Amino acid sequence: MRLYDMQQQPAAEQYRGCGWAWVAIKDDQIIAVRYMDNHTGSLTSRSPEVLKRADRKRDCMWSRYVAREMNRERFLEWRTKAKTELAKLGEVRSGMMSCYQFYPNVKYSTQSK
Repeated sequence: MRLYDMQQQPAAEQYRGCGWAWVAIKDDQIIAVRYMDNHTGSLTSRSPEVLKRADRKRDCMWSRYVAREMNRERFLEWRTKAKTELAKLGEVRSGMMSCYQFYPNVKYSTQSK
């Protein structure tokens, strides 16, 4: 498995610390980074937009469920946007950023040998 030293990559300025990320790789170099947690924030069961969608005035089991679903929707939108942008630049890989390095996930083949 190849590790990438982020200080030596064209996208070095996009490194912002430890976290799960997608990257665009072209010519064996990371040219763009999108962190997975960089979507529009985390909603709680007390967030006004959650309470409005749940049709509640205070936190309850239903508003907790609605908050989870809304956060999931936001993440899925962010994932689609980020991976679409990256795919235009190169091969998209996911993995972990840590200590100025990118550790890509292992690619698995579903074909038998």
